[in-house]
Amino acid sequence: MKKKIQSLLIVAALLTLSWKTAGADSPTGLFLLVPQGARAEAMGKAVVSNCLDYSALYWNPAAAAFVPGFTVGADRVNLFPDADNGGMPNTFFALILPIGKYSFGCRFINQTAELETYDNNGYSTGINEAECSRSFGLSAANQILPNLAMGTTLNYNHMRLLANTKTIFSLDAGLLYKSGRFNAALTLANLGQQVKFTEQGPLESLPLINRLGLSYYLLSKKNLLCSVSYERIWNQQDAGGASFGIEYYPLKNFALRSGIERRNDRTIAYFMGIGLSFARFNLDYAATSALNGNDDYSISNESRFGFSYTR
Repeated sequence: MKKKIQSLLIVAALLTLSWKTAGADSPTGLFLLVPQGARAEAMGKAVVSNCLDYSALYWNPAAAAFVPGFTVGADRVNLFPDADNGGMPNTFFALILPIGKYSFGCRFINQTAELETYDNNGYSTGINEAECSRSFGLSAANQILPNLAMGTTLNYNHMRLLANTKTIFSLDAGLLYKSGRFNAALTLANLGQQVKFTEQGPLESLPLINRLGLSYYLLSKKNLLCSVSYERIWNQQDAGGASFGIEYYPLKNFALRSGIERRNDRTIAYFMGIGLSFARFNLDYAATSALNGNDDYSISNESRFGFSYTR
């Protein structure tokens, strides 16, 4: 028990360390802010305390300790699909392997885009350069008490923008309390070193994120879930925000999901989606529409598909 308490204190210290490192630099690696998991997006990203699937390795590594069995999943979204360059595909893959009270896993995020280049006079060169960002993580989670788990992920992040490339190692950590109908969670993501893309450029680090989440099953059958989350991005003050999500299973194998997010830049995003379960397979779909907070006009519309297998 003493070792478990010591481990818990270490994770808690990591989660609070972000308070002392906040706002010290400019953020890079913004592809890590793209929400992962079709179920998570359909619920407005309010899943920090209830992501008991493959998306746990993005939202809260501690949740992997409560995943019921071997799980593998993937999803894909095309950001800005109406853009002239064809958009910005973002792909996520994760695998979780529970072993007793422990769970181990890996995750992979990939985002690419074609960027038009210009000469010193501002004219297009007619040459498109590829922008590519990748993140690979190894996770471990431990159910240190019957209702409490902690988890960490070590990430290797590689970013290429035109002729510049950089590699940053980062750490994610999370806690999850799960008791009956009620869940609570706290996480820290992207704690890592600062880098410069050029000699004259500013120091930059990954977006440093704290997330807090609460969720509750309103019915004893646990087929109606309400969840809230708050996300704070310390080195990008206009990002992050509060979100609310709901998930309802009118049938055993069919889920309806919806969510809303109020972002710190006054943007309001609406989410909806469905989920289908076939034996050990799950298919999820999510649609997002974001509105500018000042003029109430649409600034983005996205669709995401997800697939997972649990054994």
